[in-house]
Amino acid sequence: MNSPIAQYVGASQNKGSGGVNENVEFKNIDRSQLLMNAPPTSTYGHHQGRGGGYHIENCELLYKILKGDTKLVRSICEANDFKYTESHEWNLLWASSSCKAYLYEGLNEYQRINHFPHSYEVTRKDRMCFNYVKMQEKFGREHFDFVPDTYILPNEYGDLLNHYHKLKQSDPRRNVWIVKPSNSSRGRGIHIIDDINDLNVDELSIISRYVTNPLLINGYKFDLRIYVVVTCYEPLRIYVYKEGLARFASETYTAKFNKNNKYMHLTNYSINKKNEHFVQNESAENDDFGFKWSLSAFCKHLETVGINMSLLWSRIFDVLIKTLACGEHYVL
Repeated sequence: MNSPIAQYVGASQNKGSGGVNENVEFKNIDRSQLLMNAPPTSTYGHHQGRGGGYHIENCELLYKILKGDTKLVRSICEANDFKYTESHEWNLLWASSSCKAYLYEGLNEYQRINHFPHSYEVTRKDRMCFNYVKMQEKFGREHFDFVPDTYILPNEYGDLLNHYHKLKQSDPRRNVWIVKPSNSSRGRGIHIIDDINDLNVDELSIISRYVTNPLLINGYKFDLRIYVVVTCYEPLRIYVYKEGLARFASETYTAKFNKNNKYMHLTNYSINKKNEHFVQNESAENDDFGFKWSLSAFCKHLETVGINMSLLWSRIFDVLIKTLACGEHYVL
């Protein structure tokens, strides 16, 4: 693979000004810059950790999995000669969700956790919405304009009701909303409403203006799965993998849509694989077939229809940086 396999984004914020990303640097990462075939032992040397213990030079690297089992993580660790442990003397702790504060407070220098403290501030939908609005208030809506109008329920039901009735008078055809549970995944619990009376106001959820005129590929809605690793928040350092996924709805989108047809509106693989019309792509070489494409195949398609991919990627990077900046206050 001759092209860069990852994109590095470093952003140091100028906190004394109104801009979020005034000093942003983009670098392509080549294979030669990656740590390849690293030895399976640590060379930390004799130093005292915060807990008072010593980590001995050239000892085994240890990993621990918390809150569930991740087969892929386990296989990668063991392929690189990490050994599993149930003790606290791990080098890598892999958790399925944010960890308790005591784990971060007691970290030794040789230990890493796969979550920043309070990472749920950008991964929970309700917290992300709250923090996004705060950034709009601080820096202006013109800089944070990539999320439709969204309300957190039940707390912001009154504001939602006012907005709904204004739209009902001015633009009733576009008075359509999508409801999502605050802390769920894989399309579970998502539904669309065009009547406020169909809303369960007691449910912990967010509700957003539905985008009724989405960009379509071959008549289908889609989303992008972009893989990102954040290694540092000060300065903000982000690695973006150049490959990913484009996931498609499994039924064509029409203007006169049925709000109950989840196969037309939702792009989650967990939902669409249950559709009898779903076409599975089973060939890595034919990666623009079926309802799940590779990101590179998706980009090639956009290039053929005249999309400026450099501009598109710059906008994707902008969204990534600003999304992560929404949670910066809680991490630092």
